[in-house]
Amino acid sequence: MKELYPVIVLFILFLVFITASVILTLKNNTKKKMDYKNAVRARKEEEEYLLNKLLDKEKRNLENKSISNELEKLTPSEDKELYNENELDEIVTKIEKAIDDELHRPTGNIRYSLRVDGNSATNTDDDLFNIDINLEPTFQELLFEKLNEKQMSNVEFYKNAWIDRKLFSTINSNKYYKPKKETAVACCFGLSLSLKESYELLKAAGYTLSDSIRWDKIINYCLEHDINRIEQVNQILDRMGEKCLGC
Repeated sequence: MKELYPVIVLFILFLVFITASVILTLKNNTKKKMDYKNAVRARKEEEEYLLNKLLDKEKRNLENKSISNELEKLTPSEDKELYNENELDEIVTKIEKAIDDELHRPTGNIRYSLRVDGNSATNTDDDLFNIDINLEPTFQELLFEKLNEKQMSNVEFYKNAWIDRKLFSTINSNKYYKPKKETAVACCFGLSLSLKESYELLKAAGYTLSDSIRWDKIINYCLEHDINRIEQVNQILDRMGEKCLGC
């Protein structure tokens, strides 16, 4: 009988080893299942988050519409500070020279412009989780952000921008309001924004100033050279045969 003890001990140890291996395998399998379930749940949550962001962006596109053109009509202020004929001739000459120089300038110059990110046409399902959805501020949000930065009163702003109180109130009450391009440009002048700030505000409204449109080039020059009074801007536009703001 004593001779069987080593065999029995070995058999017991073997059973313990097998039992421990089975338990460990079961634990590992359970852990893998839990990890898989957590990964699936996390992916679903990420999909829902991404979908909500895309829906919110689409909502902006749907709601970002102008109200009637009649309401968006600019109203001239009572500011009568205009250029005299000599000053106007001098500025128009400078602008025409700048436009002519631009036509003969080599391509490749850095300019403020709208930037489009992403390659949506070639994205796969897995690529969706690598898209950085950065919802930039709306026109209304950025407008009031700049208004606070300039420490300008609401009345001072909308008078400078030739916007009446009713239109200002409409913009203020609608986070997704999208103005006409002319109104957005007038807001840039009303806030006395720099060229870079103006491009940011115009971009938030869905616009930019084109290098190929003469009217846009004149507006670009005025913004770049701190010509912010709309009355004076209109003098320049009229002298150069372009449509005036608010006309």
